[in-house]
Amino acid sequence: MRDVSHILRWAENNRSTISAVHILGVENWAADFLSCQCLASGEWELHPEVFQQICLCWGTSDVDLIASRLNTKVPNFIARSQDPQAIRADALISPWHRFHFPYVFPPLPLRPKVIRRIKMEGDSFDPSRPRPAMSRMDKVVLRPSPSFLPKVVSSFYLNEDIILPSFCPQPRHGVEKALHTLDVAFKEYTSDDMNVAPEDRVWVRGWFPILFELSCIINRCKLDVRTRGLTVMFEVMKTYGHTFEKHWWQDLFRIVFRIFDNMKLPEQQTEKAEWMTTTCNHALYAICDVFTQYFEVLSDVLLDDIFSQLYWCVQQDNEQLARSGTNCLENVVILNGEKFTLEIWDKTGNCMLDIFKTTIPHALLTWKPAAGEIDPSTEKQLDSISQKSVDIHDSIQPRTADGRRSTQPGITSVANEDFYLIRSGARFPEQKLFSALLIKCVVQLELIQTIDNIVFFPATSKKEDAENLAAAQRDAVHFDVHVDTQDQGMYRFLTSQQLFKLLDCLLESHRFAKAFNSNNEQRTALWKAGFKGKSKPNLLKQETSSLACGLRILFRMYMDESRKSAWDEVQQRLLNVCSEALSYFLTLASESHREAWTNLLLLFLTKVLKISDERFKAHASFYYPLLCETIQFDLIPELRAILRRFFHRIGLVFKISLPPDLDQDRSGQSAEATDFKSTEEDIRRLSSQENL
Repeated sequence: MRDVSHILRWAENNRSTISAVHILGVENWAADFLSCQCLASGEWELHPEVFQQICLCWGTSDVDLIASRLNTKVPNFIARSQDPQAIRADALISPWHRFHFPYVFPPLPLRPKVIRRIKMEGDSFDPSRPRPAMSRMDKVVLRPSPSFLPKVVSSFYLNEDIILPSFCPQPRHGVEKALHTLDVAFKEYTSDDMNVAPEDRVWVRGWFPILFELSCIINRCKLDVRTRGLTVMFEVMKTYGHTFEKHWWQDLFRIVFRIFDNMKLPEQQTEKAEWMTTTCNHALYAICDVFTQYFEVLSDVLLDDIFSQLYWCVQQDNEQLARSGTNCLENVVILNGEKFTLEIWDKTGNCMLDIFKTTIPHALLTWKPAAGEIDPSTEKQLDSISQKSVDIHDSIQPRTADGRRSTQPGITSVANEDFYLIRSGARFPEQKLFSALLIKCVVQLELIQTIDNIVFFPATSKKEDAENLAAAQRDAVHFDVHVDTQDQGMYRFLTSQQLFKLLDCLLESHRFAKAFNSNNEQRTALWKAGFKGKSKPNLLKQETSSLACGLRILFRMYMDESRKSAWDEVQQRLLNVCSEALSYFLTLASESHREAWTNLLLLFLTKVLKISDERFKAHASFYYPLLCETIQFDLIPELRAILRRFFHRIGLVFKISLPPDLDQDRSGQSAEATDFKSTEEDIRRLSSQENL
């Protein structure tokens, strides 16, 4: 405070104005150095005496690969993050072959990665091999070939290094900058190429430096600059990727995946949300596009990493990025599924299963308000509001006409909108929890739609529902719902066990939504706490869409001649799932809830009516008492028409009634007999009148 008062007095006496000015961290490194005169946690160093003994035995190193300005053993070092005194940042992605004799003493957590990097470098990481040149910060040292003989042949001149000085290390005007640029270029291109395979020199000297610098721009600059950098980087990959080797792609995607590194994301919540919604979202779609374009080359190299990255995206508290993760998963599978092997399909199914399990919002059923959290007057006010429930998924970004999601990153996320729908009476931890739960609900519904689109092709299910409704409206006795695009899906490439795995995911999601919708007390508690606006929340879309997708899969397998070995299991699953669904429908007290099941019941009854008579007997005996109970509800005309058709077929299959054509013949015969009797009576009456 004393120094501040002196500064203020000086400013007042000199009639000067003091204002705060931001200095970039790169330019303000001196202040950072003075404030960081201690080792960060996790850093360590080798004892100086031990290091000196190593240097006496093996020679002096030219760079310390993993160090900081406080514990580096040599002038040149690579820091963990950006440091003005370091020659580079992040040794695990920096090219080691440029250094003559590197030294590394990594912390314990980094040792496995360093060992893998040394194995990957192979022969190029051999310090015993001679180097023709070595770049320093201030000079270039040329090592003459052993066959070179100087004018004076002596041991001194034979072992003497040829040192080229640096031109203008600190340029001040245009001419010096030009000389300095030439000097930097000379250092770059006179460094060692002997340890690089000839076929890799284009990558090491050309593509890798360009793409690495683009990644640095993406990770450091503002939104408009890094967006342009992303575009350029992936355009380079798409245009020239056909010339890249497999191990080049591995090096490249180590750089690309740094965009999603949590340690490199901004600390502030608003900046982190912007980074995820814009840069991460853009990069995710671009990665999937490049993977699709070069699938034959990249499937063995990057598939596991891409699935891991998609899984990471749906785990973040960012609704836009989470939806993009499921959308990219759908695009990758639909565009490349025909080329998948059984092993890749297993990996895909496991990825979906992991996403399903980790995004089920279990806290919706277990959350309880703190004691005295809701004011009694507020509770009375809430009770006076309409109790009409609202679907948690109602504000989800709609899909396009073909069933795909819209992918514009600029659209405001659902979770962010709903975050502000939470009333101001809710505490911040609860707001954060509710926002995370909303994102999980979104991911669940999006993943259900993803499975439906993957198995049956986008928009196929919607067309089928429309055809079912139209057939019921026509009340057609003989109908066949045919969708032209049903064979474009990935159904034919999936094994029965893989389909059953997806079915288990769908049914688990359906049962959770059903449990939540049935728990009126919990929904009321969440509603009064401010979750999802002014009405009680529900998961009707998740409840119905998950079951509808599961029924489509089961009935498709049930009618598939190539899956006869699985028919018994499919039939048993169908009987259990359908009877459970009908029993639940009979317990629904809300008319709006029953209306949400309209398309589902139409789908179920239509599919059952299309199976053979022998199979129909087994299903009808299970569903008959349950369907009889549904008549008590006020159903729409389409459902009543298809129920009439169902009961009419029960009479025919179980031989309770005659077919329509036999009924018409019988009615015709009885009419002819009646006419014959009336004719005889008329003849008798006329003859009696003549006798009189």
